[in-house]
Amino acid sequence: MSNTNEKTTESPTQPKTPPVTEMLVASLIKTFEPAIAPGPDVEMMTTIDIIDEMAAIADVEKWEVVTALKQSGFTIHHNEAGFFWLLKRK
Repeated sequence: MSNTNEKTTESPTQPKTPPVTEMLVASLIKTFEPAIAPGPDVEMMTTIDIIDEMAAIADVEKWEVVTALKQSGFTIHHNEAGFFWLLKRK
């Protein structure tokens, strides 16, 4: 017997909405692509830098941002300043 007080979050006729972090990273990769080394048109950004930009739209979790960036082909780099992502402007 089903409980009539249960709320459904998905409709069989509507597609599942992607998490906000995935949508924000999808927007980011329209402007940037992964880079393998610093150079012209390459920005060095920390995860916190990226989260701060995304915070203008929504609160996101750090692990979600890292996972989404890695799944999109971005890699973590390190130098004397610390850890960062290399993003090449398209």
